[in-house]
Amino acid sequence: PLTEDGSAQLRHELSARLGDRTLIEWIVSQQRVMAVVFDRTGARLVDVAPVADVVRARDRLLVHLDLAAADPDGSSARATRAADLLDRLLLEPLGLIGDAGVVITPVDLLHGVPWSGLPSLARRPCALAPNAQIWLDADRRAGTPIRTVGLVVGPDVGGAGRDRAAISRWHPQAAIASGAGASAATVASMLAGYDLVHVAAHGTYRSDRPLLSTLRLADGASILADTVPERVDCRLVVLSSCEGGAQGAADGSEVLGLGAVLLARGAASVLAPLTVVRDLECAEFVAEFHDELAAGESVACAAANVRRRWLAEDDLSRWAVASSFTCFGSGAASLAAV
Repeated sequence: PLTEDGSAQLRHELSARLGDRTLIEWIVSQQRVMAVVFDRTGARLVDVAPVADVVRARDRLLVHLDLAAADPDGSSARATRAADLLDRLLLEPLGLIGDAGVVITPVDLLHGVPWSGLPSLARRPCALAPNAQIWLDADRRAGTPIRTVGLVVGPDVGGAGRDRAAISRWHPQAAIASGAGASAATVASMLAGYDLVHVAAHGTYRSDRPLLSTLRLADGASILADTVPERVDCRLVVLSSCEGGAQGAADGSEVLGLGAVLLARGAASVLAPLTVVRDLECAEFVAEFHDELAAGESVACAAANVRRRWLAEDDLSRWAVASSFTCFGSGAASLAAV
């Protein structure tokens, strides 16, 4: 338990690290969704909306994410309206001002929400974390610049050429593993030794048992235990992989999933999609992300810049990818100056 002095010290460090950013920690109590909002002005508790209303709006929005895989050439107009509704329920009551960054720690029923696609967050650098302590630890680690880069390309990834081209363009010295070399052992080794690791591979999320979620690599479907070492030494992990950022809660509290495990074991930032996404659009999004990162942007700002452009188009597939790709952890990691 925190002492009074320890609590004051924690609030002081949170405030200093957040700067202009706002931390939103979601709570469910007595069938109400509430939020603790922490920013430069202090902390406040906001009674947001009934759980039933939020669940209905959330499910309506998630339907459009699913439709995007089946109807890639469709219009995003209905999806945008669904995002507007959830935004009005969850975010308008918080009174967020300006375009400063936001850190979100969701509760169980909000883990699948594509926060990046909600209008109040679409233009902001936005990051998710399982809890405030994990975010704080990740932000402490994010200050070390990214220098070494590794890329792993799994089998049958349709847009892998775009991933490889983006890495090769900005990081000609990067270590690249493909074919038989794209194994679980290679991923684990890179995660333990490189500052930036980009994994382009098909993934599957197990909602019933998140720790058995898999990445399809050269040696087959590899679970988290096979691919994530006990100590991850990355400033940034990019998962160009379906459901790479999907997560769920065990017993309503501990957050589980590949992104959460990477953060808990030492990564500072993780960029990954929450849902199933099409290979081509997935590769195009991360390629543009690497362009922004090379221009000097932080992880969260680079993702926000790409998202802003994509959400402005009336294209359901690109809307879904832009809404799905999420920055987990600090969001402050950046490349070393050349």
